[in-house]
Amino acid sequence: MMALSLFSFQSVNGQKILSGDLKFLKGQGSINVVFDFSGLKIEKEIESEFLAREADERNKKEAGSGDKMKENWEKDKTERFVAGFVKILKEDLGIPVEDANAKYTLVVYNINLTNKGWGNKFSGGNPASMEVDFKFVETGNQNSALCELREEHARYMATGGTISQKIQGCLEYAAHQLVKSMKKNM
Repeated sequence: MMALSLFSFQSVNGQKILSGDLKFLKGQGSINVVFDFSGLKIEKEIESEFLAREADERNKKEAGSGDKMKENWEKDKTERFVAGFVKILKEDLGIPVEDANAKYTLVVYNINLTNKGWGNKFSGGNPASMEVDFKFVETGNQNSALCELREEHARYMATGGTISQKIQGCLEYAAHQLVKSMKKNM
């Protein structure tokens, strides 16, 4: 049964359509985007475990540095993750994407940085990679998804960088890929 369900996915530009389609986007002049960070993972750790471990390690090396990292992390979720994704979506789609009055809302959730990566784009290495889920819902009725997609191979190769920069880079890549699918249906 499990094997059969694996073959029922449709693949579009690197995303798998888990349910529905994007035909409802035809003629839309704007969308809304929201992020749900409740399922955020960094490799095998949930966000709270990651933050606790990182803060503890940093505070042992330099008092207060772990606490500062946690503060910066919360800022990064808005100023890097959301802002980077929204910027790409807005530029590539050419429509407003933060319209709370739009008919449809894109929910970005289950963000999972599966590999923090190492190396850089000049000397090679292993890029950071991410899985992330998307669902489109009616803004006024968010109980059922019109379309659910999964990007399994969002990658980012940097010359260095923090975990936040790697998550931002992977989300920007995922946004570019998602736009390709959306444009075909707008």
